[in-house]
Amino acid sequence: MTSTPTTGGATFYSADGKIISKTDEVTSSALRSRGQSSAGDKPPKVKKMPVNTVDPSKPLPEQADDLADMIHERFMTLLTDRLEETGGSLNKDDVEELSREFRENLGDVQEVFLNAVESQTKAAMPNREQNERASTFERLMVQRFENRFAPEHLVAKDPSKMSRRMLPGFFNALSLLLGPRRMSRYQEKSTLMHNVLKDKLGDEFSWTKVYSSSHARKIALRAQIDIAKHFDNVDKRLAWLVSLVNSTMLPTDPGRPSAGWSFTEDAARQLLRDMFTDLAAAISNQAARDALERELGSENVLQIRKVLQQIY
Repeated sequence: MTSTPTTGGATFYSADGKIISKTDEVTSSALRSRGQSSAGDKPPKVKKMPVNTVDPSKPLPEQADDLADMIHERFMTLLTDRLEETGGSLNKDDVEELSREFRENLGDVQEVFLNAVESQTKAAMPNREQNERASTFERLMVQRFENRFAPEHLVAKDPSKMSRRMLPGFFNALSLLLGPRRMSRYQEKSTLMHNVLKDKLGDEFSWTKVYSSSHARKIALRAQIDIAKHFDNVDKRLAWLVSLVNSTMLPTDPGRPSAGWSFTEDAARQLLRDMFTDLAAAISNQAARDALERELGSENVLQIRKVLQQIY
C-alpha cells in the first residue's frame, strides 16, 4: 500500500491502485470508534457545563428569552465539541450520545427555570392580594345588577341583558367616581368584612351570605351615596358612563354572537336603577331617610332624592 500526499491529508492506495481511504476519514472513523462503548463498558461521563442564571428582577418574558438562549448555547457547545471529536461528521451513535449528554445537562436548566417561576410568583403575591382585596368590594357593587348578565346568544337578542365584557369599564367608572382614597377605604372595609365572615362561617361560608350580611349592605349603601353625588346631571353622566364602558370593552372575536353588542344609555340607566336599590329603599323609608338627614344633612339628602327621581 502506498500513500500520496494531498491537501488536508494523505490518500492510501492498494497494490492494484484502488483508493482505500483518506487520512481524514481514517481519523474520523478512529475517533468515532474511541467514542463508542462496548456492551460491557460504562458510558462516558457527561461533561457538566457551568450553571447559568437568569436575572429574577427581569420581566418573565425576558427571563424566558434568557433561558432559551441558555438552552441553545448548551446544545451548540455540545454539538461543536462532538463535531471536533469526530472530525466533522456524526453517525447514529454520535447523535444518541449527544442527545444523552444534552438531556443530562438540562437538569440545572430546569432548576434555573423553576427558580425564575418561583421569583415571579413571589413578586406577584402583593398584586394578587391587592386584586383579591379589590374584588370583594367590586363584587358587592356588581351583585346588584348581576342578574342582567346573560349568555352571548341572549345578549344579542334581549336589550335588557348585558355582556360581562362591560365590567372593566364599570370598574374604571367606580374608581373615577369614588376617587383613590374612598375606593381604597371601601376595599379595605369589604375585605375585612369578607375575612371575618369567612372565619366565622368556615365551611358554611358563601358569597350569598356575604351579600346578605348587614355589614355588606351598609358598605354598599355608603358607596351608593358617594356615587349618587356625581349624578346631579344624570343625562350628562350617563353619556360619560356609556362612552367610558364602550371604550374599555373587553374584545371578542368578530364571529361571536355578542360581537356587535354595545353599552347603551338605556342599559346604563337600568344599571343605575339596579345599583342604587339600597339607596332608593332608604330614601323611600321615613325612618331611614330621617337617619340619613341627621348624618348627611337635609340638603344632601334632598340632592340624592333629586338624582334618584331622574333615574327612576
